[in-house]
Amino acid sequence: MFFKNVISTIRSFRKDPVTCFIAVFCLAVGFVSFIFLLSLSLYYYDFDKSSDNPEHWYRLRVTEFSQNSPPSDYAGFYSFLMHKMVKEIPEIEDYVVIERPYELDIRFTNEEGRLIPVGRFTIHASQNLPDHYKMQFIYGDKRIEDDPAGSLIVSRTFAEKYFGRLNVVGERILVAGERHILTVAGVFEDLPSNLHLRSDSYRYTREADFTDEELEYRFLNRNHIRIRVSDKRQLPIVEEKINHYLTQFETTKGYTSVVKLDPVTQIHFIQNLKDDDKTLNINMVHSLLFVAILVMITAYLNFANLNLLIWQKRKNEFIFRKTIGADRSDIIKQLFVEFGTFYLISILLGLILFYAAKDIFFSALIHDLIRYCPFRNTDTGIIAIAMLIAGLIGGFVPAILNYHKI
Repeated sequence: MFFKNVISTIRSFRKDPVTCFIAVFCLAVGFVSFIFLLSLSLYYYDFDKSSDNPEHWYRLRVTEFSQNSPPSDYAGFYSFLMHKMVKEIPEIEDYVVIERPYELDIRFTNEEGRLIPVGRFTIHASQNLPDHYKMQFIYGDKRIEDDPAGSLIVSRTFAEKYFGRLNVVGERILVAGERHILTVAGVFEDLPSNLHLRSDSYRYTREADFTDEELEYRFLNRNHIRIRVSDKRQLPIVEEKINHYLTQFETTKGYTSVVKLDPVTQIHFIQNLKDDDKTLNINMVHSLLFVAILVMITAYLNFANLNLLIWQKRKNEFIFRKTIGADRSDIIKQLFVEFGTFYLISILLGLILFYAAKDIFFSALIHDLIRYCPFRNTDTGIIAIAMLIAGLIGGFVPAILNYHKI
């Protein structure tokens, strides 16, 4: 019986090839669009979640209040104050300092011995950043004991682009503006692009105890600071202690500040902060996911309606089958097999279109977005498979509807 129903499906395609092709092709395009938009949505939802235990880390956000101006929100805190303060707040288990990117006017020596300027951005960071970002080092070591401030760690892309090879540990780079020479101390694998303050190179900050005079001098320097607090119940206590500590250094500043702890998994969606990296409105990501689902549902409904149209054109055929003794279940099975066959053909065509277009799509937008396609990401794969099964089971609905119209 199943084989006969498949033969009936082929005959149906021959009788109305244009409508069948439109139904199959539109569903295939809808499926591909759904996968691409879903991958893009999950990419943004996953921002900063590739760091080490992201649920335990919080960014210090400062709101500054002044008598002569409205409140101002800053994405940075005072790193040199933090270095001293963390010793007096035991609830803070660890912290990371990441400075804003700045242009590193580096110079390389070419084959003729001439220095060639290359404008490049780099970031100052504390030496525990590689652990926080879970960097995988190819060459060198993440910990630098000798002259960390004069060292630089670079990514695979940086090494291959400017040196033409991976093992560049020990290479020296002239920083033209500072008249300073940096030594490459390590090469790490490229970081995921959905990381806040991501860079292809990092310079380590000087880690030392600072005197009160130094703190006073450097007080106005705000940097991106993350602290680790494993127990969420301690967060109000930590905030209170930081704010209390902060007031001791603001008595002569003419303004007051309040610190708020932002989960690192949400900082990419907090906007309108000064001294921050580029962020994104979370509602845009919600809308993108909504559009992805809407595209798939619309394509599916269009597919179902076109199948109903095809079946209505064959109404006399089904009436004749009932006349010669075909029961209700036989006709519904035939309709379901036809629907399922065209549905699976659509999905197969969609997979072909996906593989044909994925390199162009991912390269044009974000290279490592491919990590979130259904065949590399578990979450995306489960969602896609669930949509396929739901669509296939949903074929019973138009089959039953069509039977009642006969």
